[in-house]
Amino acid sequence: MRPVGRGQNPRGGRLFWLDMRSYRWPKPRQYAIFWLHMSHTVTASSLIGRKDEKEKLGRAFASAEAEFVAVYGRRRVGKTYLVREFSGGAIRFELTGMHGVSMRDQLGNFATALARAKGLEEKLQPPATWREAFGQLERHIESLGPAPAGGKHVVFLDELPWLDTPRAKFCPALDHFWNSWASKRR
Repeated sequence: MRPVGRGQNPRGGRLFWLDMRSYRWPKPRQYAIFWLHMSHTVTASSLIGRKDEKEKLGRAFASAEAEFVAVYGRRRVGKTYLVREFSGGAIRFELTGMHGVSMRDQLGNFATALARAKGLEEKLQPPATWREAFGQLERHIESLGPAPAGGKHVVFLDELPWLDTPRAKFCPALDHFWNSWASKRR
């Protein structure tokens, strides 16, 4: 995995991309995206190898700023495993996109994931739009309060291209979520 980009977000927070493939983007269609806030140093002793990737993720976790990290590459190379193992128990919300389904189904999947993150037995009412979904996610993360000392809150969105169905407006909603709220979190 090699870094393919790093830059400042004009609205705050830094952006990192990690590349786990041998050919150029956008050919791969599997992504793992998450943002982080609050400073914390993470060790991923259960991960063998991947020294460069662990160092880059470690810098993102150790940052006092909000971080948006994109991990992408060929299928079945361990991107999801890397994120889950490295972030440990810091994942506060995890959503995996479903292949070939409608926006309505994706939003139902979101509601199920949010209910799971909240520890609820019953399913929540699915949001009508992605913008509404990210608003619900903001309220959920805010309800958690500050992370425990030395901790982080991580939002993990896996299989991101599958979430962005035609006319879903997922990417603009994610952009708004990051620029208007998440990037400002400390």
